[in-house]
Amino acid sequence: MNKDIMLDIFTFVLSRYPCRSGIRLRSEPELARILNVNRQRVRRSLDHLVESGYLTRKHGSGTFVRKVFPPELASSEDVFRGYTDIIPEQFFINEQPARSHTPEKKAQRLQIGVSGDSALLTQSNQLIFNGAVSHLKTLDCRPVIYSHLTYDTTEIKPTDELAEELKKNRCDGYLIESSRAEQFNEAFSLAFGRDNCPPVSYFWPGSTTLRHEPLIQQDTHEAVCRAVKILAASGYVRIALVALEHPQPSEEKEEDTYNLALVRAGIQYRGVISCTNFKGSGLLDNWSRLWNENRPDALYIADDHFLPLLSRWMKEKRIIPGKDIGVITLWNKGGKFPDETQWSRLEFDPHLVGMMAANNLVRSIQMTGELTGSFSHQAAWIPGSTHL
Repeated sequence: MNKDIMLDIFTFVLSRYPCRSGIRLRSEPELARILNVNRQRVRRSLDHLVESGYLTRKHGSGTFVRKVFPPELASSEDVFRGYTDIIPEQFFINEQPARSHTPEKKAQRLQIGVSGDSALLTQSNQLIFNGAVSHLKTLDCRPVIYSHLTYDTTEIKPTDELAEELKKNRCDGYLIESSRAEQFNEAFSLAFGRDNCPPVSYFWPGSTTLRHEPLIQQDTHEAVCRAVKILAASGYVRIALVALEHPQPSEEKEEDTYNLALVRAGIQYRGVISCTNFKGSGLLDNWSRLWNENRPDALYIADDHFLPLLSRWMKEKRIIPGKDIGVITLWNKGGKFPDETQWSRLEFDPHLVGMMAANNLVRSIQMTGELTGSFSHQAAWIPGSTHL
C-alpha cells in the first residue's frame, strides 16, 4: 500500500464509528499487523495525521484521536473495502483508558475561531458571542478571536486581508455569523485551498433564509405570529407592527409574516413601520403619523432596540401601555429595560444561541455520526401588564 492508500484508510476510519475525540488507536505494530504493512508506513501516515491536527500522541501511552475526520472529505466505504476487509472498530482500543493513559489536555484542546467583531453589531450579537466563548471554555476548547472588520473602523476587511489573518492561526472549526458566510468561505479558500473546508457552525440573531448549514438562529418570525395571535385573543383588532427592515430584498420580511398572521386572525387593519437601522431613524415621526391618522389599539415591537424610543414617546404623550394601547415587545434576555414597566414580551436568550452553536460545532468535530442540523430558538412568552 502506498502513502495515499494508507491515508485513505486512516481518514475513513477516523470518520466512522466508534471514532471519537479521546479514543486510543492500537499500537503501531498492531496496526501494521492488521493492515499487513511495515510499521514505518503506519508511522508516516500517523505522523501526517498528527501534523494535520486529527491525532495527538502521549509518550508512553499511545496515539489518541484529537478530532474526527469530516465524513464528506473521507474516502467512500466502497473505496475502503477495496483496500482491506477489516472493520473500523479493529483500529481502536474501545475501552475507557486509565487516567494516566489519557492525552494531555493541552494537546487535546481544540481551537475554535470566533469572529470578535460580530459582538460589535448589536446587543444580541454581543450576548451570542459571550455565550459561545464561555461555552467553548466549558468544553475545554480555546476560542481564537479574529475579525472581519478593519481595526478601529467598521469597514469590512478585503477578503485577502481576512485570509492572511486566518493563516496566522488555523483553527479546528469556526463559528460564523451567517451574514459573513460568503466572505469567510472565500477567505478560507484563499488561505488554505478550496478542498480544505473547515467544520463551521453559523448563527444569526433573527430569522433568515437558510443558505449555509448548520445554522442556529432566533425564530423572530414565529414570535411575530405568536404576538399577533395573543393580542387578537385579548380582543385587539387594530394591531400594528414596528420592525427592522431587512437589508436583503430576497429575505422574507417580518411584515409578510405579520400580514399572514392578521389574515389568520380575521383582522383587516394594517399598520407597519419599518426602520432601516437599529437606531430607529425616523421611527417617532412615522409612529406619530400612524397614531394620528390610522390609530392602532395594539402594537408588537419586533426589535427591542426600538422599545426605549417608543416607551419615552408614550410617557411624553401620557399614553399608558396596557390601558390606552396593548403592547408586546420582542426582548433579548440580558438587556436592560428602559423603565419599570412590566412589559409583556416574547423573550429570546442569545446567550443560549451562542452555547448551542458552539456545542453543535464541537460535537461534530469530536464525534462521528453526530447530527449537525440547523435549529431555531423560539422565544419564551412572558406576560406582563402591557397587553391586557
